[in-house]
Amino acid sequence: MDRIMMTMFVRVLERSKNKDEGQIEAISIIKNGFDGVKEENLIPLLDWLNH
Repeated sequence: MDRIMMTMFVRVLERSKNKDEGQIEAISIIKNGFDGVKEENLIPLLDWLNH
């Protein structure tokens, strides 16, 4: 059910005539996924694990 709803939501966003940068980014994230992990944020954790 969730997949059907997301597919419909993406179609609505894609059909929008006046897409702003946020909508374009939202479409990309929904279709391709999003990885918000940055290596620089992992440095303290990696340091802790190595000690």
